[in-house]
Amino acid sequence: RIWDAATGGERATLAGHTSDVRACAISPDSSYIVTASRDSTARIWDAATGRERATLTGHTSDVNACAISPDSSYIVTASQDRTARIWDAATGRERATLTGHTSDVNACAISPDSSYIVTASQDRTARIWDAATGRERATLTGHTNDVSACAISPDSSYIVTASRDKTARIWDAATGRERATLTGHTSGVIACAISPDSTYIVTTSEDDTARIWDAATGGERATLAGHTGGVIACAISPDSSYIVTASWDRTARVWDAATGRERATLRLLGRGNCAALHTWRPFAFCGDGGGGAYFIDLGGIQYAPIVVTAVDLGKGAGPALRCPKCLQLHPLNDAWLGQVIGCPTPTCGLSLRVNPFITTMSVAGMAKRGHWWSR
Repeated sequence: RIWDAATGGERATLAGHTSDVRACAISPDSSYIVTASRDSTARIWDAATGRERATLTGHTSDVNACAISPDSSYIVTASQDRTARIWDAATGRERATLTGHTSDVNACAISPDSSYIVTASQDRTARIWDAATGRERATLTGHTNDVSACAISPDSSYIVTASRDKTARIWDAATGRERATLTGHTSGVIACAISPDSTYIVTTSEDDTARIWDAATGGERATLAGHTGGVIACAISPDSSYIVTASWDRTARVWDAATGRERATLRLLGRGNCAALHTWRPFAFCGDGGGGAYFIDLGGIQYAPIVVTAVDLGKGAGPALRCPKCLQLHPLNDAWLGQVIGCPTPTCGLSLRVNPFITTMSVAGMAKRGHWWSR
């Protein structure tokens, strides 16, 4: 279902799958939605109308996860058929099948520079794939149990994987070498996320905790204790200040990222299984195992400046950044790097914290047609 972010009212029901929907993603240009299902398909839906644009057929078992490229031009799906697939978002046609895993593919992620894809599998590995060719670049080996989740840093330089072997690991994206093992959880690690400013990592576990880790050293910063059931999902606010976790104890909780202290407990009717945060407003979204969806206004929480990353599109255009509120693209002033600015759009004025690094988009990974950055 599509819900209005301002009111929480339902806009549309996306009907067509013939079995459970396992995952969903919204395109960066907000024009379409992708859903992944146990019916062996993924589907593309028009975000404005809720109408189906395309059914992505080719997988032969459950589709566990989906991701959309930064320029909205392609989609990646991960399946229990041991493959991941790359699809053209405009046509719904398959571009490549990523083969090599020897068991279910649990998760997938696309690098912010659009150059590579990461998949996580029950075969105890994660793999890095070239987004343009579909060829494998590296196999990330070291976990001793299923790899349940993966995430990529905002500057595309490192990867985090979460595993049921009770650890998470940080990997160098260029070499595939392990940088650090994050140890401390006492049961399987289910989910992971990286802060928008790239300084810390969050992991969630069946040991009833979430943990915050320093991205540079791999050292633990804080244990988020309070849940009384496995913590299944996490999300980080766009200012990097807050963390939301969802648990089997039928609660979602909001935590202060700097101190690790709990700020709020949100009661759910069923066991929590997913969490997300709005791109610039203090709104949270959670789902539970009973089919409930929750739109939560985080009253009393005020975001700091929203973290944004400048992107170099190449072709002589120079770096630019996009405001998540007004969606306008602004040529980068080098003096903005690492600083807090007001959105240059006069009618917007959203306070932005510009990351000190620039993401250079891969030409190979970008659409051959016009991309959303130029709109």
